[in-house]
Amino acid sequence: MQQTGKVQLISEFINSRELSKFIINKLKLESHPFYEGMPIKELYALITESVEPRVNRSGLLIINSRIGTSYFPSSGDKDIAAKLSADVINAAIEGVDYIFRQKNISKAKRKGNSSKDAW
Repeated sequence: MQQTGKVQLISEFINSRELSKFIINKLKLESHPFYEGMPIKELYALITESVEPRVNRSGLLIINSRIGTSYFPSSGDKDIAAKLSADVINAAIEGVDYIFRQKNISKAKRKGNSSKDAW
């Protein structure tokens, strides 16, 4: 049951704006040919929608990413989209780890400060 809670928490992180921001910054997507000139709010929404967490029956979290191309894309555009999709998933995994670490550090600091107050 605890495992399911952790998977659910990770799934929520994957759909967060904080993770989208991490992915965009990590991959420098604002200057990527697919997204150049796109307003940042629209880019956040697009990245959030492109990363899809799913939990299978055994409780394993599966992350998919879909990067769209124009109609009738060239083989080069298809290759770029496939690589970008893989990069987005890898950045999402790294981002979830980063967010967890930041939350744990913040929690430890709060806990440390509250124990000092107890003395």
